[in-house]
Amino acid sequence: MNELFKLPERLPKPPGKIAMFRATRFASMSSRDATYTKNLAQRLRAAQRTFGLEGTPATEGARLVLRSEQVSLELYAASDSLWWTDHRLACQERVTSREQLPDEGKAKKLAAALLEQYGLDAKMASVASVTFIEADVQSGDSKPRTTRTAVDVNYRFRLGEHPAMGPGAKIKVTLASEGAPAQIVYFWRSPTKAAAATVISATTALERFMRDPAFFHLRNKDASVTVKDVTFGYYAMSPTDFQRLYVPVWAIDATSQTRELRYDFRRYVVAVDMTPEDAKRADAVANPRACRLF
Repeated sequence: MNELFKLPERLPKPPGKIAMFRATRFASMSSRDATYTKNLAQRLRAAQRTFGLEGTPATEGARLVLRSEQVSLELYAASDSLWWTDHRLACQERVTSREQLPDEGKAKKLAAALLEQYGLDAKMASVASVTFIEADVQSGDSKPRTTRTAVDVNYRFRLGEHPAMGPGAKIKVTLASEGAPAQIVYFWRSPTKAAAATVISATTALERFMRDPAFFHLRNKDASVTVKDVTFGYYAMSPTDFQRLYVPVWAIDATSQTRELRYDFRRYVVAVDMTPEDAKRADAVANPRACRLF
């Protein structure tokens, strides 16, 4: 079966003993948990004051949503996350002139100022990229021209020396002009240190990856799976999900090739083996061995 896989010549060394990080202060999201319900009510009141929104929020699944004629704010009950949008600016059809958009350096400064203004903690995050949103504009019979309409400042988080991965660890600030924020996406859970754990080797992680039943239908002569990169980090679940611990993982980036199809993908292998007793001491919701690969 290993002939199916093409592996890197060199693999990263395991970081050894690493800190685990709790991702919540609460035992559950139950309405009977007084600590959780009190905290959620405090978050709602603080958000209403900070963003200038009033009224009773709509409950939409795992989100509390406040709306005005122009603005919406989504608070995620399961995490410390929120999503603020100025719909007039975010959905505008008018093309912003190039002169009105900040350049990359100014966009970074404006994004940092907005996060501080709204009390969004970004101490564990850094700017990963600045991207300009573009649109093709045509006037009459002239050739379409590409024009910048907004700029996104994208942040990524780190826990200690290692990256936080997954959908629950990012910030995006969208600017429609120097003085006009269109969107703030803040997905994060404030971490606290938990018990330490020992990380499995990248080799062990790859062995578990290669035993994934998803690959069983592939035949060596017709297909290949090329592993391009293996990285250690902590996995953050969707902000709508209740998560007790940031999950230590080996992230495996690979390409699957068959006669008909080629696609890139990423899989995560849980990077610690914990006994039920270890999991209990770490306040984990379940033994991580129950789900080694996702």
